[in-house]
Amino acid sequence: TEGANNANKYSAILKRPAESWCADFVSWCAIQAGETVLNSPSVQAWYEWAKAKNYLVPVSTSQRNDLLLFAWSGTQLEHIGINLGWNPNTHLFDTVEGNTSSNNTGSQANGDCVAIKHRPPSCVKYAVRIPWRNK
Repeated sequence: TEGANNANKYSAILKRPAESWCADFVSWCAIQAGETVLNSPSVQAWYEWAKAKNYLVPVSTSQRNDLLLFAWSGTQLEHIGINLGWNPNTHLFDTVEGNTSSNNTGSQANGDCVAIKHRPPSCVKYAVRIPWRNK
């Protein structure tokens, strides 16, 4: 969980200030896997990076280890998480996300913890498939 004013270990490890840290969590996970990815807290910047590298894939084809970019209130990108896979029983993406709430009543885009979530495809604006070396 985070401390006061968005203080968190993921931003600190990346030598970034305390900030909205969902993208910092994704960067930290990639680093743990030996990958080099974008180091930006901006979900919009992640989208632009993925688009420039031709990493965008249709949401309907998203699979385990893809990044999911969320927009809950229209078209503005608000959040990023890691797809753990499609659950055919619930028809939801199982994800792991930083800076989200542990339940569905708190802020989904600016919570205070890392949590496993279950997201409908309707809230996913883009899917990003990075060619991970260590799947």
